[in-house]
Amino acid sequence: MIVTVVMKMPDALDDACQRAAKDIATNPEECDELADEACGYIAEGWMEYGEYIRVKFDTEKGTAEVIPNK
Repeated sequence: MIVTVVMKMPDALDDACQRAAKDIATNPEECDELADEACGYIAEGWMEYGEYIRVKFDTEKGTAEVIPNK
């Protein structure tokens, strides 16, 4: 069976990008730039309005796939 789920995650993207940027940035300004760039790229490609994500689950294959944003 294939099930498509739409999830709303308003702060998840920003929080994740900030955590990831802190691991590689050398100063706070660079951290903010990296986080903004990553969030923009992810939101544009896979999320609608930066907070909605669609995931398709295939229970027969045991897979999950993020559906790209149109």
